[in-house]
Amino acid sequence: MLTLVSIGFNAKADFYQVNLQYLAGDYQSSFPQLLSLAQQGNSSAQLTIANAYAKGNGTNVDYIQAFAWVMLALDNKHPAAQTAYMEYRTKVPSRRKAKLHYKQLKSKYGKDALNASVFPEVLAETEPFIKHAIAISKPDPEYAVSVYEKKSNIWAIAQFDVNENGKTQNVNILAAYPNDDISDAVIRAINSWQFQPRYDSQNNPVRHDNQLRLFELFAKRGDFDKSAAHQQLLTKAKQGHGAEQYMYAKLVEAGRTPENGPTSLDWLIKSAVNGYAKAQFELYQCLSVQGHCKADPVKALHWLNAANQNGEPQSTMLLIQAYLTPDNPLVNYSPQKAQATLIELIKNDDLQALVLYSKLLATSDDASVKDTEAAIKYAQQAMALDNNNPHLLSVLGITHYELGKNDQGQGYLMKAITEAEYRQWPIDHFVNLLEQYQISTLLPAPVPVKP
Repeated sequence: MLTLVSIGFNAKADFYQVNLQYLAGDYQSSFPQLLSLAQQGNSSAQLTIANAYAKGNGTNVDYIQAFAWVMLALDNKHPAAQTAYMEYRTKVPSRRKAKLHYKQLKSKYGKDALNASVFPEVLAETEPFIKHAIAISKPDPEYAVSVYEKKSNIWAIAQFDVNENGKTQNVNILAAYPNDDISDAVIRAINSWQFQPRYDSQNNPVRHDNQLRLFELFAKRGDFDKSAAHQQLLTKAKQGHGAEQYMYAKLVEAGRTPENGPTSLDWLIKSAVNGYAKAQFELYQCLSVQGHCKADPVKALHWLNAANQNGEPQSTMLLIQAYLTPDNPLVNYSPQKAQATLIELIKNDDLQALVLYSKLLATSDDASVKDTEAAIKYAQQAMALDNNNPHLLSVLGITHYELGKNDQGQGYLMKAITEAEYRQWPIDHFVNLLEQYQISTLLPAPVPVKP
């Protein structure tokens, strides 16, 4: 069994930011972050770590380490690695020990090792790795008359999330050309869109994030390729900015970059290796379902854990659900760990965490976790954020049945069914709960066994 804490790297910033710290002389904080990025396969970080070992910046001088890391940077074709290699190979105290250490590092962090353990295997270059949500209502943007009068190529790439109820959230413009002429109209339009809700195996509505849409007027291929905006974005991506690498992946995906360059997945991997949480979460999605990537649950869990460590909120909830799945082949079943993580999340009145925590307290088979009175408390607290949420109503129904208040329990479960129907959620789960408790109340009470 793998445990979640044993998987993933701990980089908290992208290479460009950490390298600025290093160049400014802040070796104590930058060295461990650079080492983490180097272990993820970042060739620039590998070369910097080699230089740090050679100069004793943030660590002891160690030419064997310097030689081994510069060899990895060479393997990854870093353009400046050859010069450093020629210097360090003459300074190692033992060429045999240096080569042995290089082989050890390569077995863990070399390209072949990382391809086998963490990076996705691409199955179809043309197939998108993030499925598009299905729109129910999608009004077109209402552009200003002045936009049409220009009769020149104008476009914007928008990214947004779709929440559990199919409504859009977090709409932002990733890039626009030649300026923001249509950005406000695009944002207003997307905020009015409605999508078909998605459900997991437990009939829980789930989010559908990182959606991408391209809006164009008077499009001409090649306009963006030559623009200053494109060059600035590409320069930052090549310098190692994780956010810009992620944006560039999206531009490639939308077909707004020169052909025959790196694929969108190539840039997404660069961004993920750089510690950018959104890119790491998308690699998890890519590896979770057979499509653009070959499905691989071990690799998927690696990137899910990495995204969680870097603060991606969805990944945290998915890891909690993994803790609560008894037959999960990768993660040890642990309601206690799920509870500990949820306690931290509910401090910020996180609705999704409150719903899941109240359900856990109401239904857990672990006596140390189950707490009927606390389940009622947190369900009522969550109701202030989402009144009549069917899952919260079902928690109140379950808890009242277990407290012997059968009429109230039945009332809450019936209301959960009604509210689920109103929200167009599947109702089977709530109907089954009601039937289960109705049957249990008709059974005779167990006869106490005499001592």
